[in-house]
Amino acid sequence: MYSIASEDNASCSPTPSHLYTSYITIVSCFASMIGSVLIILTFVLWKDFRTIGRSILVFLAITDFFTALGYMFGAAITLTLGVNQTLYGRMCVAQSFITSFFPISSFMWTLNLAIYVLAVLVLKKEGRAIWKLLVVFHLAAWGIPLLVCLLGVGFGEFGQGNVSSSLTSVDWCFIKYNGDKVKYFVFEAVCGKFWEIITYVASLVIYIIIKRKAKLTDINAIPQAKYWSTVLVHRMTVAASEFDRKLIWIPLIFILFRMWGTVRFFLSFGCNFDCITSCVAANIGLMVMQSIFDPAQGWGNALLFVVFHKPTVSRMCPCVLKVYDTLCMLCSCCKREDGLDSPLLGSGKQTHGDDSLLLGSSKRAHDGNSVNKN
Repeated sequence: MYSIASEDNASCSPTPSHLYTSYITIVSCFASMIGSVLIILTFVLWKDFRTIGRSILVFLAITDFFTALGYMFGAAITLTLGVNQTLYGRMCVAQSFITSFFPISSFMWTLNLAIYVLAVLVLKKEGRAIWKLLVVFHLAAWGIPLLVCLLGVGFGEFGQGNVSSSLTSVDWCFIKYNGDKVKYFVFEAVCGKFWEIITYVASLVIYIIIKRKAKLTDINAIPQAKYWSTVLVHRMTVAASEFDRKLIWIPLIFILFRMWGTVRFFLSFGCNFDCITSCVAANIGLMVMQSIFDPAQGWGNALLFVVFHKPTVSRMCPCVLKVYDTLCMLCSCCKREDGLDSPLLGSGKQTHGDDSLLLGSSKRAHDGNSVNKN
């Protein structure tokens, strides 16, 4: 790892941990990009997955993909620090822009997903209200990161990480330190950590409200349920129970993956901005965890909405269903039941769409009517 006291001073000697974390970051980024692609493919390949809930998840996957790509780029150029310093400086600014824009956009889409679930399950919004909400989602998720990054570029704050490469980020560039500690932390917060912490708190509060207010497993409370067959009601109850279990995992995965950099951000207030061995040693464990999990949101979401989502697994790789069922017996993320689907974020072939349970789709009601008539 490199730790630099100021723009004018020579850099500290690299330590072996620098190489280790760079390679760890690249591997984690690659896994995250694969996970993001899997989520996108489920939306592209199967029409009954093309719902509002899944579309939000796809935009989250897109931002996670480019976040991982940016971190991978940062780790790669850091490994070649000994080459042309002018070229490195320019690449560093570009990478800082990418790894500020897409992570903030990812935070926005994570929060948008929570707000969407709240709007549908608790506030009972549908139709035009949902489409208006989607417009707001896009404006916030793309507009806020763009304004923040333009602010960083305009003030010349993006570039070679100096202190941030040792205390608040890992092997990628972020905010330059020019001797003004207050300014440095203000831009660190504005260009990332503030939005991250807001997402921690807001998403956790929203999902707690959903868990308390939304009666996900009370299928009979749905007006269309009286038209459904016993088999369909059972399938929907199982699906709702699965989604109810997954609700708490959505904010928890985000918090568990992103908390390491946040902890280092706050701890860095107590560290001097120089090459102090004890300070580096105190951060090494958190730094390794951050190099693993900061780029990992893509594969974390893929685990939740692809790997542990039986309808997706059954379509993508039927040959591993037996292994899947064995894993499900050991994991509370899913359940060994036929017809499992997530009412909001993922569908199964048996139930024709993931939003219909909550939005009162006429198609599902029609299916129930036809079963009863037969």
